Amino acid sequence: MRPATILIIDDDETVLRFVLRALEIVLRALEKLGFNVLTASNGPEALLLCEEHEGDIDIVLADVILPGLKGAELRAYLRSKRPNARLIFMSGFPEDILEEHGVARKDVDFLDKPLTVTRLESKLEQVLNGSSS
Repeated sequence: MRPATILIIDDDETVLRFVLRALEIVLRALEKLGFNVLTASNGPEALLLCEEHEGDIDIVLADVILPGLKGAELRAYLRSKRPNARLIFMSGFPEDILEEHGVARKDVDFLDKPLTVTRLESKLEQVLNGSSS
């Protein structure tokens, strides 16, 4: 089995560091899958990384509200350029703000911030097993 690749996109450096630390814990449990982790801190950087990364990107874990990219734009981009990538949105904003950015929790795989290791692990397992939205 080839290693899975996760792209994490968040403009908050603290969130990126937390997710990376949480992934270290999660990946110990999922170590046999051999994850590769990519990170980006804004929309343009994420899109460039998606263009330049030669391998597959299996999961994109992204903040809904990013500098230079709305959630709906990211979803449309991934559907056209990386159709096999599973997208998990994360945010601490209320539903009405998310909808302004083209994302409704009920229509996507979603994690509320602040994140916890347990919820992150559970959502990753759901997405990898194909048992989520």
